[in-house]
Amino acid sequence: MSEQKTIGVVFIDRFADWEYGLLAASAVEWFGARAVSLTPNGKPVTSTSGFMLTPDRSTEVDENTDLDAVAVIGSDLWVDAPP
Repeated sequence: MSEQKTIGVVFIDRFADWEYGLLAASAVEWFGARAVSLTPNGKPVTSTSGFMLTPDRSTEVDENTDLDAVAVIGSDLWVDAPP
């Protein structure tokens, strides 16, 4: 059996509730991966529906040397960002 893979899921404020569920659940249930939540500075963020997520860790490089893949979850903040 191969070594368990770890996926980092990056959330920012106003993240899209519907984007991460199928990915994370499928990776864990069907492929035996481990999913960890990441946010900038390791601080809690709130989804578009108002759910608060407290992350496993921050997005700092030195905290994430074990990641095999990274998924960046969408947010309304992308619309507000300067060009």
